Amino acid sequence: MKIIKTVLLLALCTTSLMYSQARTGNIYGMVVEPSGVGIPGVQVTLTSATAGKLTTLTSETGQYRFLALPPAADYELRYVVEGLKTQVRKGVRVTIGENVTINVMMELGMITESVEVTAAAPLIDMRKTTAATNVTQEALQSLPTARDPWVILQKTPGLTLDRENVGGNESGQQSSWDSRGENRANSQWNLDGVEVTDPTSPGSSGTYFDYDMFEEMQIQTAANDVTAIAGGVSINFVTKRGKDKTFGGGRFYWTDKSLQGKNLPAGLEKEGLSGNTIDQILDYGLNIGGPLAKGKAWYWGSFGVQDINNVDMLDNPDKTVLTTFNGKLNLNLSSHRLELYGMWGEKTRDNRKNNPLDRLTAARNQTGPSWLIKLQDDFSIGKNVFTSLKLSYYKSTYDLAPNGGREIVYQDYDAGWRYNSGSWSNFLQDYVEGTLTLNYFTEKLPLGSHDIMVGVNTRIMQANQQGGYGNGMRAYVYDALTPDAEARKSRGVRVDRRWVDNFDYNRFSAFFQDAISKGRLTVNLGLRFDMQSAAINANTVPGTNIPLLNSVYDPKTKTYINANLPDASRDAVDIPCDLKFLSPRLGFVWDVTGKGKTVVKGNFAIYGGVMNFDSTQGLQVPFEIYTRNRFDWSDLNKDQIVNAGELSLRDQTNNYAWVTGDAANLVDPNLTQDKDMEFLVGVEHEILPDLSVGINYIHRKIWNQSWNRPYVVDGDGNERLVEPSDWTEYTFTQDGTTYSYWDTYDSYVYYTGAYRAENVKDYHVTYDGVDLVVKKAMADKWMLMASVSLQSAKRHYASQLGYTNYDPTDHEPVDLLDNTPSGSRNARWMVKLNGLYQLPWGINLGASYQIRDGYIFDPRLELEDADSRWWDSSQPLVRIYKNGSQRYATFSMLDLRLEKMFTISNIGRLFVSLDGFNIFNSDYVLDKETSINSSRYNQPYEVLNPRVFRLGIRFDF
Repeated sequence: MKIIKTVLLLALCTTSLMYSQARTGNIYGMVVEPSGVGIPGVQVTLTSATAGKLTTLTSETGQYRFLALPPAADYELRYVVEGLKTQVRKGVRVTIGENVTINVMMELGMITESVEVTAAAPLIDMRKTTAATNVTQEALQSLPTARDPWVILQKTPGLTLDRENVGGNESGQQSSWDSRGENRANSQWNLDGVEVTDPTSPGSSGTYFDYDMFEEMQIQTAANDVTAIAGGVSINFVTKRGKDKTFGGGRFYWTDKSLQGKNLPAGLEKEGLSGNTIDQILDYGLNIGGPLAKGKAWYWGSFGVQDINNVDMLDNPDKTVLTTFNGKLNLNLSSHRLELYGMWGEKTRDNRKNNPLDRLTAARNQTGPSWLIKLQDDFSIGKNVFTSLKLSYYKSTYDLAPNGGREIVYQDYDAGWRYNSGSWSNFLQDYVEGTLTLNYFTEKLPLGSHDIMVGVNTRIMQANQQGGYGNGMRAYVYDALTPDAEARKSRGVRVDRRWVDNFDYNRFSAFFQDAISKGRLTVNLGLRFDMQSAAINANTVPGTNIPLLNSVYDPKTKTYINANLPDASRDAVDIPCDLKFLSPRLGFVWDVTGKGKTVVKGNFAIYGGVMNFDSTQGLQVPFEIYTRNRFDWSDLNKDQIVNAGELSLRDQTNNYAWVTGDAANLVDPNLTQDKDMEFLVGVEHEILPDLSVGINYIHRKIWNQSWNRPYVVDGDGNERLVEPSDWTEYTFTQDGTTYSYWDTYDSYVYYTGAYRAENVKDYHVTYDGVDLVVKKAMADKWMLMASVSLQSAKRHYASQLGYTNYDPTDHEPVDLLDNTPSGSRNARWMVKLNGLYQLPWGINLGASYQIRDGYIFDPRLELEDADSRWWDSSQPLVRIYKNGSQRYATFSMLDLRLEKMFTISNIGRLFVSLDGFNIFNSDYVLDKETSINSSRYNQPYEVLNPRVFRLGIRFDF
């Protein structure tokens, strides 16, 4: 508490260069005489139809700055001082999170004389080291994309996603990704400077977006500054805002199955599979903005709908609708710049599945809105102190209701699908966030000029969520497709209580950064402090009463089994972990020639991770006493429905009931954040004023990750934690071949279902990557975003407890696991090309092309009669190939756009476009069965959507 008070006092008594929750950019510069000496006292006036008018004076050495400027391309700078010619720089572009340097030389002459120059904003940022990709309005609107922000992530160097969005077939769904070896839970989503990350679903956005609400996007993947809590991907979206001239527009895009090809691989039609296709997508919306008082007050608002209708692999409908409203007010009141922003959005989805081959009755329907409101005040105190205060409230709700109702779930483990109703769940989350930053510029400290930033941030969240499976029962079967009745005997029923999570999450952060500039060198020194805490709230869960189970209830097993689950209550408890962390950041930028054309940059950081609720799920176990009970099932009438008389209680040693609630220390009180040490070094060179090329090398070591260490019951009935000594190497011969596998068969009786959240001490990940990036701003009729990435991520283990997911299928002899690729999306190389060329007669040609290494394909063999002590009594799985040696084929895809612009005199512009996606109609297999025992082994489960075209009309004025 003393630390908090000290930091707050410092923030209030004193006063960002690169802000990881970026919504604005900055302009820096120096005014000099022909001799190169800085000129103090020059009046510098900045004007823009977007930001109004701002004025400052140059410092004693001729330096000036304008902070927190909204992205725009119409900034004008006017430099005035008695005895020198007035200088004017027009057409200066500012993008989010970027620092634009505009240096000016003033000559002797009359103040009434002026020299006007159209300034090309430099592509090289002279003040930051962050590896970031900026996507401007031209790129957002002119490139052939599925008009989904997750597709923009795919254009970022070094990022690999778990799906390919062809013309919108994956729009409205959240992608997972791998980025430079980092834990995805450490990613951060920001909308107009407000964090909208969902901590209950690590690395996910808490909301969805209307693509046309964005003015600009930025994706940071390395060298995050002190305003970012972790080293993961920081995603910044900035919405549009009003200007001095009324503007607006609308759009309508149409994609239809009549504009779609066919690419189903040979043989899949015989399996009754249709492939992934689009039925129809409608994308439409309106927006308008303008002045309330020119130069002082502006408004903007928008409305958008994406109506996405797809067809899955079984020819079933999959419908998603995104509806979004936005509104914004901006005021420029002397030294204060106020912004009020609000957003409301809702996603509805019919037939959401866990698996592409689930039957339609097992799908779920999703509903639920989210909304956000933010108030921000950016204000200056004199010419050297800039302050920003931001307050926001965000609420997110969604429900998943099973299509087939809450009847018994029937799941085929062999084929990997569900037949009737799936799980259900309800989610409700509230966030309150406040941020105060103060920025102070001085030239009176040693070593050069200092740009000092001090800030505090707090985020308070409450989550209330629950869910379950059907009416509390799940029926399952192995080897369902095998005609031999004996082979189909592995049937069973599980009884589950619904799960309930009701918890609070609080985060307090304080950060300090000093950018020291001297000559051609800028050094950024930063330090960040984070304190995270969470508490499980008291709650009661209704029991599960299934009458037909009464006939099989066995009182002798009451200690472990209770067929009909009673109500259960849980007291409130604080999560006993120590999540306080000091994170140092150090970076430099060196202007090699002094002309801003070539820079060398470097960065070092040690990041702490975001609290991951997945690692504290052990606290839920006392609330789930006797949650999982198992019964053998004989489907006597072959109707795939569990009836009375078809169940028998399993033997106690085979019925892996959950812990009775006596297990202690479910969270290690010494649990701390995961840690990420990162080095970056790079060179960037400006070939032309609007064309640059750069290369970055990034190294990371990630350690101290958290995991859930299982509790077990030994032969004496004692509950204890799994130990490395429990794992033993076994051999087993099947079909004449002898296999080696790791398991715990002789070590204890069963798993309890309880876990202890703790840090893994004998496991870490290393990452090495090189990115070659070419950037060409929109000028001379063309634009380019291109990158080539080479990378390697490796897992390093010291014992069996190093397996972060504790999956026995990974338990090869430990030495075979060293230096193997990490992650199913670990593409070792990737090339991304995105460009636009303006042809004559108002015709634009856009293209996006990507080619990358195939992701890992990891076949597994089940040892059918081998002993096992795994949680569900399944047979051991072994690899028959070295981990990472099998991959999907090389992936490539080309998308094209042809657009014609019509100018409507004194009204606006009309754009008519034709987009083509997957131009070569690739039938690339994205996912297939990995179980060698399965009758469906190697069968595709998901195929790239076929070539499809989209027609679009866009109007602006």
